[in-house]
Amino acid sequence: MYQYANTIFNVLGASGKTWGLYWQSEDILSDGVPITHWDEPATSYLFPLIKQAPNGAVATYTTFLQAAQTGSLPNFCYLEPFWGGGKGVPYDESNWIGIQGNDYHPCAWIGPAENDLNELYQTLIRSPQWPEMLFIITFDEHGGSWDHVPPESALPPDSSVGPSGFTFNRLGVRVPTILVSPLITAGTVFRAPTGSAYDFDHTSFLATLCKWAGVDPASAELGARTAVAPTFEGVIGTTVRTDKPSFTVPADYASQGGGTGALMGISLDTAAAPKTVSINDFRDALDEKSHDAFVKKFAAMVQDKK
Repeated sequence: MYQYANTIFNVLGASGKTWGLYWQSEDILSDGVPITHWDEPATSYLFPLIKQAPNGAVATYTTFLQAAQTGSLPNFCYLEPFWGGGKGVPYDESNWIGIQGNDYHPCAWIGPAENDLNELYQTLIRSPQWPEMLFIITFDEHGGSWDHVPPESALPPDSSVGPSGFTFNRLGVRVPTILVSPLITAGTVFRAPTGSAYDFDHTSFLATLCKWAGVDPASAELGARTAVAPTFEGVIGTTVRTDKPSFTVPADYASQGGGTGALMGISLDTAAAPKTVSINDFRDALDEKSHDAFVKKFAAMVQDKK
């Protein structure tokens, strides 16, 4: 069970590396299902052993930005976005409401994510620690876009079997991953090393971090797939670039919500008028005690319409 799974935070902490898990959002949704743990990030909520990892701490995103500005970031930082939660929860029979995040999650607008990512990048390149920094941008899933490249086979991470008999011996659809660092040659594009039995996947991050910390990935207890994952430390050089490319995003991206927690109305009926709902009413709807009644009311409305 993932609740008892070892994590990269535990591995790095035990090796002597310092770490920080930084979060932005208290309102976590997953396509209509509220996860009402308002007092901690989703990562440590889903993987509780993180709280036992030495040499690190869970803190706010504001704390991260302050540490970046002063050059006091830990060795490894993991940033949670401001979760948007997809389509949100039903408000009435033709509308759903959700929170506009900066997590690139459909079906919310991605403008705030672009704006906030640029602001984060601008903060990092001004940090005293930038000359030795590697900034990784990636995604947990592909978001529904079609891909012409079929998923490759993969080593099952354990003996788990899915409800339909799937043994997790195949990767999912490809996701973008961008490495940003003054230690990487401009324009670098790379694949798994020649001779590797497997392509890069998310466990390549874990395996690379283990090697960086002087830990054998095969002994890290992070699953069988991590033990054989190809790593990408070869793209990191020793010459520090002095150029700092800049990017511009449309000015109105910043006003679309982002990490402000602005409510986002999603209409299932294109003729319906937008709904205005206060954030307090929204949270009340997600309260653990009222949620069952909330869903039953919506189900009853749908049934009546049938």
